[in-house]
Amino acid sequence: MPPRAQTTVKCDYRLGSDWEGKTFFGASPHMHKFGTHMSLERVPGGNGAPEKVLDKVFDFQNQVAYPISAKVHSGDVMRSRCTYKNSGDTNVGFGEATGDEMCFDFVSY
Repeated sequence: MPPRAQTTVKCDYRLGSDWEGKTFFGASPHMHKFGTHMSLERVPGGNGAPEKVLDKVFDFQNQVAYPISAKVHSGDVMRSRCTYKNSGDTNVGFGEATGDEMCFDFVSY
């Protein structure tokens, strides 16, 4: 992520047959100090109209687990989007350190 920039990344995950009929009931977004927003969508069959599952402002100092409700099927795509704001003067890369960034959404089913 370049200095003094806002960046959004998207990650799609296609559900295999093991997910048929499961229900997602919780989501715990996780980013670091540059994260500002996270959303999660279910795309039915991988090409249907996206259904919003989670859409939250993110605060590193106040990370919360949210109740959600999404019945999923084989072939659905779960789409996460993370938005970051880098107000500093240096690039920020992906990594596990707090000064790095990541886009994880831990989902309970």
